[in-house]
Amino acid sequence: MRTVNITCENTHQEYEIELGTTLRDVKKIIFPENHNHILGALVNNQLQDLQFVVMTPLRVNFIDVTTLDGYSVYSRSLIFVLYQAVAQLFPKKTLRAEYFISNGIFCRIVNKEIVLTPAIISELENKMKEISKFSSSEMIDYTLKNNKNTIISIAVYDENGITYNIYGGEYNLNYDYEIGSATKTFTAMLISRAVEEGKINLDDNISNYLELENRYYPTIKRIITHTSGFKPYYLSFQKIKNYFSGGNDFYNISKEQLLKELNKTKLEDKDYDFNYSNFGISTLGLILEKVYYKDYNELQEEYFKELDMNNTSVAIGKGNLRGYWKWNEDDGYIPTGAIISNIEDMSKYLETLITSDESYIIKTQEPLTDVRAVNDIYNIFDINVDKVGMTWMIDNKNDIIWHNGSTTNFNSYIGYNKEKKVGVVVLSNLSPKSDVNMTFIGNKILHEMLDK
Repeated sequence: MRTVNITCENTHQEYEIELGTTLRDVKKIIFPENHNHILGALVNNQLQDLQFVVMTPLRVNFIDVTTLDGYSVYSRSLIFVLYQAVAQLFPKKTLRAEYFISNGIFCRIVNKEIVLTPAIISELENKMKEISKFSSSEMIDYTLKNNKNTIISIAVYDENGITYNIYGGEYNLNYDYEIGSATKTFTAMLISRAVEEGKINLDDNISNYLELENRYYPTIKRIITHTSGFKPYYLSFQKIKNYFSGGNDFYNISKEQLLKELNKTKLEDKDYDFNYSNFGISTLGLILEKVYYKDYNELQEEYFKELDMNNTSVAIGKGNLRGYWKWNEDDGYIPTGAIISNIEDMSKYLETLITSDESYIIKTQEPLTDVRAVNDIYNIFDINVDKVGMTWMIDNKNDIIWHNGSTTNFNSYIGYNKEKKVGVVVLSNLSPKSDVNMTFIGNKILHEMLDK
């Protein structure tokens, strides 16, 4: 194991960290009891998010919302809220967020005739607290205004069937989007069907199916609920190369490399804290290949045909938009995020999830473990992860089952309520680092439907 020393300015101590560890995992090492509200870090005095990978010795200063830089990590979300408050109170005025000052953001309302009296400031504050009343259409308008060449495709399912809306482009149901980690839900479908067919057991150790060293390895259940103890990914030369070259982080990492990393892992026989793991879900692809004697891509393409998703593919790296990830057909991480689809096909998938009486489909959505994952930004938008099914996030508070996905240039959301038979899919050719993530928009649409 290769390590690197980092100096934490918060504790004034030096730590030996495994090379390739993310700041998200580093914060848990340094602050095991108090890390949930850390939003980012200054790395050698440059602001970085928690996905930053430690590759060299460095100095790190973790920040939360009480710090100026921590505030800037999620300032876009907060500015969006203020933007909406101003729009509601002063429809003909424009808000400009210009610079940080003290521990806040200096904003001004463009146009004359507005004097920010204490009463008006109080009114703005009250409007900002009414975030649940912000409409999805306002979020969409704001996103399109600030991001040129963005095309957002939305499918809504309710008692009237499927309704489509296309924003930012011509009305076309055939825009090809990377769905990112929503791919994991399709991998879970194949796992669930394999369970029903008696080919695998969720409580089995993965060493029952893969050629691994004679020691403990996680169960399929722990992997599919992200409680296995696996890291999001493990370092390799190709991973380092991908990191510095940009594009697909998981390109050209073979199935053989995955197995090699599996044989290096040392975990305990226990339920670990929820830790979203691309690596873990990818190992399930290896198991599917073993039990079906078929390539994962072939299995998935066959499944698309069963669902009548004729315009959905895996690992092709091309479509009619821009910025697709490059894949090799035998890349090991394909099961975690390599599907390209359009809004019509994804609406078929959504309808299947809501209406199907197939037991293996139903079982993917049933809660398997409590996690109560905390995310400060999600909390602002009333998005919760209380339990996890077979990859599906379960929001008990709002009775929503959901998953999202992102790649470098795309982000997506799918969510639904089975009891009321409503759901939504949102696809976009927009970076997940944009002003308003599609998860916020999709969740808001679903809340509006449920509140009717």
